[in-house]
Amino acid sequence: MARIRTQLRKDGVLAILNSAEMNSLVRRKCEEIQARANASSGGGYESSVIKTDRAHGAVYTGTYESAKDNARHNTLLKSIG
Repeated sequence: MARIRTQLRKDGVLAILNSAEMNSLVRRKCEEIQARANASSGGGYESSVIKTDRAHGAVYTGTYESAKDNARHNTLLKSIG
């Protein structure tokens, strides 16, 4: 079988990472994880998406109670799945 060689073009990859579709995908995934964390613990988790060279998303504890819950039960880690 012949070996297939592929080469990624940097400008094409950057165009995909910077696209509005990728930004909305990251936002949707963050909101899903936030909803799972809030459902299992009673609330207090927040999410945000920022765009620098590409979209970055984060789900984090927004209150002292959610931080305590996350430290005891690993709620954010379990909510990723």
